[in-house]
Amino acid sequence: MEESSQSPRDILSESASGLSVFKDRSKLSPDHVPSRLPFREQKLRELGVSFKGLIESPGSSSMRALIVGKTGTGKTVTARVFGREFRELARSRDVKLEYVHVNCYRQRTLYMITSEIAGTLRLPIPMRGFSSQEVFRAINDYLEKRNMHLIITLDEFDYLINSAPLGKFTSLSDFTMR
Repeated sequence: MEESSQSPRDILSESASGLSVFKDRSKLSPDHVPSRLPFREQKLRELGVSFKGLIESPGSSSMRALIVGKTGTGKTVTARVFGREFRELARSRDVKLEYVHVNCYRQRTLYMITSEIAGTLRLPIPMRGFSSQEVFRAINDYLEKRNMHLIITLDEFDYLINSAPLGKFTSLSDFTMR
């Protein structure tokens, strides 16, 4: 083994400042949402048509959409791009709309999902002491007081279904019906 005359700091500095094969490493993040979404334009159009009632007549009905497909086909990024762009479109038309993306693989209980939604809306919900129903009520009250609407994506929903009895989801369905 060859002994180096460089200090550990010099070695790390040299290796950290060298050339990289990546132009922009942040684009490798699972949370990265591109500005354009090639080959998913038709799905975005379908979602736009499905949810246009939310802009035309806010609060008159609830909408649901199911995006299915094989792993790696762009379901998550399509949902994120739709949520981001539809929120901005709604705001440009004076409709108060928020978009929340929940990964059910990470948030595997109804309480964790409701807490994630509340956290995204910046609602102060204690970590313990509230049931998922109480968190739902707090979210609903928050939205009603502000005349605000909400689109929620439950990504990787199959993990949630496989880890909890289906009866647990009636409150989620009731919540979306308001």
